[in-house]
Amino acid sequence: MRDLRAPPRPPGALALWYLTWSRNARSLTDVLDRVRDHYRATGLTERLKAALVPFGTEDQRLAPEQLSALDQFHTRGLAATADLAKLADITADTAVLDIGSGIGGPARFLAATYGCRVKGVELSMWQ
Repeated sequence: MRDLRAPPRPPGALALWYLTWSRNARSLTDVLDRVRDHYRATGLTERLKAALVPFGTEDQRLAPEQLSALDQFHTRGLAATADLAKLADITADTAVLDIGSGIGGPARFLAATYGCRVKGVELSMWQ
């Protein structure tokens, strides 16, 4: 009898994913917990506050470019975000969904630069 918690084995390219999933995870909750643990940033708030001290008082408004070293944690950083925004032809009328938004660096940049609406989705409770 087939385990009803596990999905039926998919054909083709998804077979590798299925084998990894079926061997290493007991449930979707296990998978989500592993992803969250991988991206957990311990002490993130304290590290960000310390990195912001050189910019002055808390009530000072900072530009996305000033924060890019702190919140553009992907290959090519802010330059990549700007290039992808141009390729996507983002305008003020664009709605953007940022999946894996982290602490929101690209979302802030897009909203400030183009005036678009951005929704961020993040699995980690710590970001």
